Amino acid sequence: MGEFELSRTWSARLAASIAETWFEARREILLASRMEMDDNVWMTSSPDHMGDPAKKVDQLLHQHAADRLRSLVPGIQVFGEEAELTNLLLRTKDFRYIGYLDAIDGSAQAWSLPGAWGHVMLVQEFVGLAADGGPDCQMRFLGVLDAEGGTTFAESALPYVSVDIIDRSEGDAYSDDLELSYSEEGEKFEVTSTPVVLAGGYKPTWWQAFSTLRERVAARWPDVKVPVFNTAGAPVTRKVIQNADNVAVQLAASSLWDGATAALVSRAGGYVFEIGETEPKAHDVVWSWWSQFGYERDPRPEVVGRWRPATHIPAFVAGMDLARTRAVAEECVDLPSCT
Repeated sequence: MGEFELSRTWSARLAASIAETWFEARREILLASRMEMDDNVWMTSSPDHMGDPAKKVDQLLHQHAADRLRSLVPGIQVFGEEAELTNLLLRTKDFRYIGYLDAIDGSAQAWSLPGAWGHVMLVQEFVGLAADGGPDCQMRFLGVLDAEGGTTFAESALPYVSVDIIDRSEGDAYSDDLELSYSEEGEKFEVTSTPVVLAGGYKPTWWQAFSTLRERVAARWPDVKVPVFNTAGAPVTRKVIQNADNVAVQLAASSLWDGATAALVSRAGGYVFEIGETEPKAHDVVWSWWSQFGYERDPRPEVVGRWRPATHIPAFVAGMDLARTRAVAEECVDLPSCT
């Protein structure tokens, strides 16, 4: 495997690359409106997109992060939100790793809500063939970076998550206490003492479920103005782990990268409920969701032979405080469909 040091943790191996992505993302978001003016830029992308600045930066950051990931992990094949699976050869001897990226999760919010974007990196190892004849993949690393430079890392060999801040300098406003590890028993962070619900509902097919949840939350806590924010996913993962008042809601089943919050909250000792249920899933069950190949065959006859991101991660409610997370989960029972 050459210089690929198996003795090093995945977090140590990939941290510098993720830090580079943060600096690059901030620069490109700032300069997005000048992209065409300063450089000759040519791109081709899905006809579902119009080539606007948000799309350009999303694609650029995917290419940047994928290039760094390939240089650090020999034999890795990199796919994700901005790179469809078209060709794939896996062989345990040479091509044994699969990387999935969501370069900018919340790219629209990156322009409308400062600080409301994230970056997701997932690595699986191909270990052979599954019972259905497809690839048997095992989760190895999951990392989330948020716009503020916060990182939340988890890996299969370590039973906790690690939280840190990029670019901390000695004597600045950040405390060393921000570098934390969470055991499976979890930690409580009571900061506001007011529940905060973080549920992405910006897609048209999600809006009815989101507005219904907002009405139910207002009725459940009539004496407290409970904020229900229209943003979730990677941008809020660290905040949910560090503050037990925050509860994240994923209104629809999602891909491995879009559902990353559930894996990290559960690994940190928090609680994950499938929407429609009022008892949390076991930690090992939640973690196992990410040991599934991230794509499935597209069933539409007009695209026979194509693959699409698999929605292995069920719609969920996740938080660090059991009672508060269960209360939100109870309000998510029988929500309007998001499909």
